[in-house]
Amino acid sequence: MAAERIRTELHQWLQRRGVTDADIDAAGDDTELIRMATDLVICRDVRLSVSDIAAQLGRDPKRVARLFRALGVVVPDLDAVLFTDEDVMLVEGWEEVDLLDSADGRALMRVIATMLDRVAEAGVALYVQGTEERLVREQADALVTAQKAERMTELAGGLGDSLGPLFRHHLGQAIGRQRVSQASVTSRDVAWHAVGFVDLVGSTAYAEKIDVSELRVMVSEFESRAFEVAAVCGGRVIKFIGDEIMVAALDPRAGCRLMLALVEACSTSGMQPRG
Repeated sequence: MAAERIRTELHQWLQRRGVTDADIDAAGDDTELIRMATDLVICRDVRLSVSDIAAQLGRDPKRVARLFRALGVVVPDLDAVLFTDEDVMLVEGWEEVDLLDSADGRALMRVIATMLDRVAEAGVALYVQGTEERLVREQADALVTAQKAERMTELAGGLGDSLGPLFRHHLGQAIGRQRVSQASVTSRDVAWHAVGFVDLVGSTAYAEKIDVSELRVMVSEFESRAFEVAAVCGGRVIKFIGDEIMVAALDPRAGCRLMLALVEACSTSGMQPRG
């Protein structure tokens, strides 16, 4: 009886959010109903296709689709309804910047697409491995799980609003680095940096002794320490390659200080950082 009551409440909760009776009846189980809660947030205000956006802006639909694809957005066809009024403003802004028609502009778009893809993947992983795992352990009912899924999707979507102020800080730092790294170069394609690598000796053998969740925590801690130390030492993390970090600084002395600090900070039981 309790399970049936909760399922009825879940149906009513979804109906108040615009899910039709037909969609609810077509759902195979509670898992599909819970997923609807997430989809409701992602698909909110979606009413336009690429063709619609192009018509509003007087643009070639193929060019609009090409712009979205250059930014990592899947466009299955020109008439697929996937977009909102905000996407119209996005296209208008990106067209004014005019990055699509130059190789360097498209390279910047790939960087942005890659960054946003990683943020999205990390956000989903945080929910699945954190909140959702806890709900499973606590044997939360379907209604509670759906409500939490909706709320966490709302919060994740709100991350975009905070990226503007953060980007301003990173842009200022990048401008400062450029002024130093290209102060005495003969070509704008060249910049001076001290580059270093730190890898964890013995990490493969250690990883074989622990389960996947422990390994994930270990790698996450390793990466977090690297970011913190790089920020304190005035350097930056370029990328992670498995159990290896690539870092950079603006001069060799700063690079050496950064490497020594990383080796000290990243020492953990069973592994020895090597720079």
